[in-house]
Amino acid sequence: MVQPARLLWDGPAADVLWLLAVPPPAYWEAEGVAPGVSLFWALDAAEQRQRVVGVEVVDALHFTAWERLPQLPTLWELPGEPARPLVVVLQQAQQALRAGGQQQYCAREEPAAGG
Repeated sequence: MVQPARLLWDGPAADVLWLLAVPPPAYWEAEGVAPGVSLFWALDAAEQRQRVVGVEVVDALHFTAWERLPQLPTLWELPGEPARPLVVVLQQAQQALRAGGQQQYCAREEPAAGG
């Protein structure tokens, strides 16, 4: 499955990176899967988890525990880029942010509260 997505980063002070499905689901919940990492799950009408629709990485510039992220069947497609696995998208975003490419991901908005 290919999921269109966008990346948001709230700047170096808080250093939180989000990879979010586009369009976002109407209802979702977060699940902590590792220190500083949460998955966002789309929920159906019965509030059952359907699929991962986002990821949050706290302390994104210094994050190194890539092996703790789950292997998902979903490929994430950012605007103008090929679809890639979750870890690849996040690692490349981290590299871009470290290299000063902060404007392409900087945003003042945060994910809306789930459900």
